[in-house]
Amino acid sequence: MNEKAESMRTSGDSRTELRHSQASTFLRMLHSPWVRYRWCPWFLKDSAILAWVITALLLLIAFLVLSFVNRAAERGFFPLLPAATRANGFSPANFLYSFLPSLLGTFLFLAWQPIDVYFRSVQSYANLSQQNGATAQRSILLSYNAMVPGWVTLRALMNGDLKVAYISFISTMAMTIPVLAGGVFTALLFANGEVRMTASMRGYIALCVFLSIYALSYLVIWPTRYRYLPHSINTVAGNVSFLYASRLLKDSSIRNIRTKADFIARLDGRVNTTLTGDGRRRHRVPEKDIDRGARYGFGIYTGIDNKEHLGIDRMQRPGSGEMLVTAGMPGRPEK
Repeated sequence: MNEKAESMRTSGDSRTELRHSQASTFLRMLHSPWVRYRWCPWFLKDSAILAWVITALLLLIAFLVLSFVNRAAERGFFPLLPAATRANGFSPANFLYSFLPSLLGTFLFLAWQPIDVYFRSVQSYANLSQQNGATAQRSILLSYNAMVPGWVTLRALMNGDLKVAYISFISTMAMTIPVLAGGVFTALLFANGEVRMTASMRGYIALCVFLSIYALSYLVIWPTRYRYLPHSINTVAGNVSFLYASRLLKDSSIRNIRTKADFIARLDGRVNTTLTGDGRRRHRVPEKDIDRGARYGFGIYTGIDNKEHLGIDRMQRPGSGEMLVTAGMPGRPEK
């Protein structure tokens, strides 16, 4: 019996030590920069971006050289297909040199869309990762992904999110590339009897300008560490995982919500409520105190289970200490 009791006690001590060891290991991982900054889409890894830049610049240089050396675009080239218009109005040469450039331009437009979507999605996390956090309007209430392209650019400029504004502008501008490319070439009969595909130079120059801006824009798509996350946010679960243990979900100040405007005002700190969240006893907060009283951050916080978690919460909360933002060196991050 003594040997059995000793064995059970030893086994219990081993399990306890294992749990403490696992908890300690998890805590060290939680504070590790490798965990905080380990995820970014494959197409925005450093090696992938370098490949994008090199490919885009080389193709742009080759395109400009072939277009303007010896005035090739203006003088035209042989279509290698029948250019005469048939009885039904179809011209094989005109169709090919309209469809093919438009198709290539569409590929360029589509290649930029995942980049645009990524920067729209993670901008709120980038703002939350600032050393002093961000207001609700600049973080958890941002909705760039739900906005139409032109409005995203304008709204991002108003918010000071310059990188999102520029990348969204390029996404909108890229829609003009397949349009211009599809209508710039036409078959013409020259005085010597030759049929050549020639470009409308005004449209062709505009196409060259847009392509140059598009290609050079790959130089500015490095995410920087503020836009790296612990894991993917491509699903609802990926986003909710940063909030599931946050005390923000049980915050009394966002109970008894009656309207969307009321919800936004409370998150943004424009309304103070009692601890019970009773809407009958609330008052407006002066504009100068909004930033001081309602700031949110992305970092390590004490959750509702009194354990540390990596995610989103208020920067300061009575009784919980100050949130630890792990975004890097103090200062204003790149927008």
